[in-house]
Amino acid sequence: MLLGCGLIALSVYLSFGVPNQKFARAPAPAAKNDAAESPSVAGAGTKQIDTKGMPSLGADGAPVIVVEFADFQCPFCGKFYQNTSGALKTNYIDTGKVKYYFAGLSFLGQESVDAFAGAMCAGEQGKYWDYSGYLFLHQNGENQGAFKPDRLKEFAAVLGLDAEKFGACVDSKKYEAVATAQTKVAQADGIDRTPYFFINGKPVIGAVPTADFFAAIDSVLKQK
Repeated sequence: MLLGCGLIALSVYLSFGVPNQKFARAPAPAAKNDAAESPSVAGAGTKQIDTKGMPSLGADGAPVIVVEFADFQCPFCGKFYQNTSGALKTNYIDTGKVKYYFAGLSFLGQESVDAFAGAMCAGEQGKYWDYSGYLFLHQNGENQGAFKPDRLKEFAAVLGLDAEKFGACVDSKKYEAVATAQTKVAQADGIDRTPYFFINGKPVIGAVPTADFFAAIDSVLKQK
């Protein structure tokens, strides 16, 4: 299903020092680099996001659409998951206020690609969200073996997935091209760090404090 984020004016004021993981890419002009190191501030304008094929949670008719771009090895993405995702689901997704989409940006190395594939393979057995959450909780540095294929299979066993089906899916590398293509499209769209969110098309960048993130959602809801 294809859903575009609505074009809604939204001002978000965020505090200084909010971390995010920048892409390993050629240096940008100084002004952009300065902005990347300052607070995670919502950018100007809104963007239509193609959510086709992205895992999602929430009601189709929800007034707010949140799209998260993240890398499973990104520590600040893990921080957002631990600090904010649970309350986001309980207070906004489960109550019909937010439809949430997750896009994997696998830019930190092969284990990011492998982790993305593992989550998608788990999704074939209805365990995408359980598995993706387990990944965020078991980060252990970048490309240090935490998400190598054998470990991904161990995670699947812990979560009660069919080991044979999961292993065949991972070994087939069927989602590797998907991970690479999704990352290239996001980079071409100017998404240059993780976590990177769109709230009804308005960018909110970095592992922002939970209260600030929810204030951004509430600002949209008040306009409904």
